[in-house]
Parts: sequence; structure tokens; C-alpha cells
Amino acid sequence: MASSSGMSETEPRTVTREEFNRELVQALDDLVSAARYHEAEIKASIARSDELTGRRRAEDAERARTAANDSAVRETPPVYGTDNLDERLERIERSLADIAERMATKADLEQVRQEMATNLEQVRREMATKADLEQVRQEMATKVALESVQDDVRTIADGYATVSQRLEYVANLLKPPAFR
Repeated sequence: MASSSGMSETEPRTVTREEFNRELVQALDDLVSAARYHEAEIKASIARSDELTGRRRAEDAERARTAANDSAVRETPPVYGTDNLDERLERIERSLADIAERMATKADLEQVRQEMATNLEQVRREMATKADLEQVRQEMATKVALESVQDDVRTIADGYATVSQRLEYVANLLKPPAFR
């Protein structure tokens, strides 16, 4: 509302009804436009959050299925990869069975016990490493989701601030000139 005659914003000036109405309609249009934009941003934020939650639930369900499948007794080992923990356990069990068949003396028994203890310790370390890696993966996924939510909250806060400013501007326009 700057005037070309050098009047400041605080000095009263005469405005025709037509100018006032035009300015008021423009301010209301800006307010509606900003509100629609921020409404779309909020809906998009909610949709992203819902998508992340759904994806997380699906991953959790898949991990549960995998854990259930890995714990089930298998007649044959899976066909993928040679680094599979189940395959290693099965090889260890077969070698232990072979050792038990060959065992004839007390010396053999002590050697078998040591081999079993070594193999068991190796399996425990591998299982602990696998659990640690899964925990790190879950923590990273949680951190990424939290950062996304923080960005969404900032967007929503900016939207509310913009709409609030526009509402204040419209409210000032609606005040009688004596109270501006």
C-alpha cells in the first residue's frame, strides 16, 4: 500500500471503495492460494509418512518370515550362496558326525571336543555379527525416517506461519482506517 506521494505506511490516506475492495480481494486470493499450497504440502507429508510406515511394516514382516524360515528344519540346504550360515552349521554337524564315527580312543574324544568347541565359538561369533549388523540397519532406517519427519514438521510450521501472516494482513485491511 505504498503511495507515490511520499506518505508513510502509518499515515492515513484516502482510499476509494473500489481500491479497498480490490486490495481486499487480492489479499483474500493470496490467503486462499497459500492455504491450498500448504494443505497440499501437509497431505504429501502425511502420505510420505504413511508410505514409510507401510514399507517399514513390510520389511519387519519379511524379516519375521525369513527368521521363521531360517529356524525351520531343512531337508536340503538352500541353493544360493556358499556363505550361508545354515550351510555352515550343516557342514559342521556332518563333520561332527564323521568325527564321532571315527572316534575310538580317549585322545580322539578330546580332539573332537576341542574341534566342537572351536566350531561352536565361530558360529556364535558369526551369529552375533549378523545380529549387530541388523541392529545397525534398523537404527539407520529409524534415523532416516526421523529426519524425514523433521523436514515435514518444518514445512508444516512454515505453512502455518505464512497463512498466519496473510490472515493478519487481511485482518488489518478489514480494520477501519482510524484503527490501522
